[in-house]
Amino acid sequence: MSTMFVVSCRKNFWSATEFSPTDEIRELDLDSGNGPVIAPAAFLQAMAQKRITVVVHGYNNERLDVVASYRTIDAQMRLLGFLGAASRPYDALVGFAWPGGATGVSFPFARGRADDTAPRFGRLLADLRGRGATVDLNTHSLGAHVAFEALRDASSQVVRNAWNFASAVDNESVEQGERYFDASRRSARFYVFHSKNDPVLRVWYRVGDFFDFDTALRYSGPEDPRAIIDHSRHVTVVNCKDVVTSHGGYRSSGQVWSFMAQELTSPTNERFVTLKKTPEALTAVFRATGGSFRAATTATARRRSPAGKRKRASPRRGSEKER
Repeated sequence: MSTMFVVSCRKNFWSATEFSPTDEIRELDLDSGNGPVIAPAAFLQAMAQKRITVVVHGYNNERLDVVASYRTIDAQMRLLGFLGAASRPYDALVGFAWPGGATGVSFPFARGRADDTAPRFGRLLADLRGRGATVDLNTHSLGAHVAFEALRDASSQVVRNAWNFASAVDNESVEQGERYFDASRRSARFYVFHSKNDPVLRVWYRVGDFFDFDTALRYSGPEDPRAIIDHSRHVTVVNCKDVVTSHGGYRSSGQVWSFMAQELTSPTNERFVTLKKTPEALTAVFRATGGSFRAATTATARRRSPAGKRKRASPRRGSEKER
């Protein structure tokens, strides 16, 4: 039985639309979704000096969706050698639950609640760092909005690696002079995973953007690649168009996990990388061996030229659950 500490700012722990007066922490059984309430002091003591990944879900996630998503991530990280033994990169996963809505059309309202969630998430990060924890982030879609707003208000570097998948923020927002440039600098290394074949926010993000009708970072990557090359040596943009074809497909892609393993052992100096389907990644991206993990060969990635932007594909209707 796997368990995970989950910190929730939702009313009654699982409301998809309302906030609780204060955060609540539970140690959840990831099979049943149930677990006891944990005192904040006991939680922070358990996390002291640990290497932690904090997972933040996106919009349109009810109780069963969050539990299933976090259970899958926990299982994959154990299977692939990221978690579960002292020799592995992480000691613990911590889930974060916020009221991200219960329907696809709730995206504009969920974004407002993401703003309101950010200060509470920022306090969690500060508390973990205050106990000497090494903190990495794993964010998805509108969960990136929560994290970026929190990091924007941080006074110092609080995150080691920020793994951001399908980020539902404007595509220029992490560039110099834009809203989340400073937020990106609150991480030692800041990763943007995107795919033009991710269909969900192609429609909902632009609708939710009302007047600006902007494009999401998760779809096209940064608007101005040159700005990243010139001013953001800590940022790596990862094009997943060849390996991710659904909004929730990043965390089930062997090529994505392989790239993350490479970065934990030997970070790239490239600002732009494209993940490719290769025999190494397709046959056995990882092998858990003796409590350690082995990354696939670097043939799973190649540099992407930051040339001019390509023509955007026409929007497709539809929605799917955020994971």
